[in-house]
Amino acid sequence: MQGGILFNPLGTPARKGGAVPLGHHFGEAKSIWGKAASPTEPCASSKWPNGAFGGYFRACGFTCTSHLRHAWGDGVADKGVFSSSYLASGGPPATAGLLSALAGCDSGFGQATARHLDAMGFRVFASVLDPQGAGAQELRRSCSPRLTLLQMDLTKPEDIQRVLQHVQAHTNSTGLWGLVNNAGFNDTIADAELSPLGKFRTCMEVNFFGSLELTKGLLPLLRSASGRIVTVSSPAGDLPFPCLAAYGASKAALSLLMDTFRSELQPWGIKVSLILPGYYKTGNPASRSSKQRLVASLPQELLQAYGEDYVEEINRQFIQFMKVAVEDLSAVVNSITDGLLAANPAVRYYPGQGLGLMYFIHRYLPYFVRDLFLKGFFINPKLPRALRREHHMDTKKA
Repeated sequence: MQGGILFNPLGTPARKGGAVPLGHHFGEAKSIWGKAASPTEPCASSKWPNGAFGGYFRACGFTCTSHLRHAWGDGVADKGVFSSSYLASGGPPATAGLLSALAGCDSGFGQATARHLDAMGFRVFASVLDPQGAGAQELRRSCSPRLTLLQMDLTKPEDIQRVLQHVQAHTNSTGLWGLVNNAGFNDTIADAELSPLGKFRTCMEVNFFGSLELTKGLLPLLRSASGRIVTVSSPAGDLPFPCLAAYGASKAALSLLMDTFRSELQPWGIKVSLILPGYYKTGNPASRSSKQRLVASLPQELLQAYGEDYVEEINRQFIQFMKVAVEDLSAVVNSITDGLLAANPAVRYYPGQGLGLMYFIHRYLPYFVRDLFLKGFFINPKLPRALRREHHMDTKKA
């Protein structure tokens, strides 16, 4: 994480102080490492400790669309954004409105971003897993008629194709300004050896292949608008968090895919950003029933080696960890918005506390220090049953 200066497309003079409307940026700031930021550096919430750039777009309020017209041209308010959670329209280049598509809007980052972009006046296509669920009902209640809800299960190609056809039919004349890949899945907290292969496949289907198919399907529309792709990945794709192998592997694949897209799509004018959030409350943690299903699925020999209490302790620690997770999602929403709208978006955003230290340890200190840090920070499993001293003593007595 580095300190930075909030940048706006207009290049208007800096003004010191708190949140300011679009068309201004913050005065000089210090990075979290103490280095003065450059006034020419692009805005990025990842470059502000604790998401300090948060007020940047909130300050725009309902006037944001007119500011965007000044910054991007009249067509900006006519394009759309799509997110695997939602799509938004109302923005950049003169020939394409700000249409945004988002995937995974039932809860968490997707739902909050869909509401935010809708409030800014954009046309949003938001995908949800359950159109009758509480998350979808909340979006219908709180958003304007501009927002379109689309049912989509990223493990079903027919759902993805139906959404692609709908978005194409409504954006062919304007192009699509933004895609937000936000959908994510994980319901298993366990060592890689204890995690069923089916869980690895499901995580890859939702977190990687679903996002890949959706992105490829929308690329013609994004190319015609020279738009944006913003993808919510995870630090678990960069660092070996204990007991998150299936989820982390899928996010590692997703991050590398988007980095490849970023490089390959530069000639088309498409800018690609990754969001790597800290620990936030975005839904229900792994339930007791999922832990019980995991234990029931384990071969007896494996269960004997690790012990049921080993699995129980892992899940207990995870639940305790989630109790202190951050509930305010605004830093992540602001990062996504910046990736969609900043003239020079960051390649990676790191909203959340503690990520600077985490990545410093990961990149510069020995592996054993990193492993100890992650166990102390997240989950520190007890010894498997077969390795405990009392087990060896019981075996000798027998």
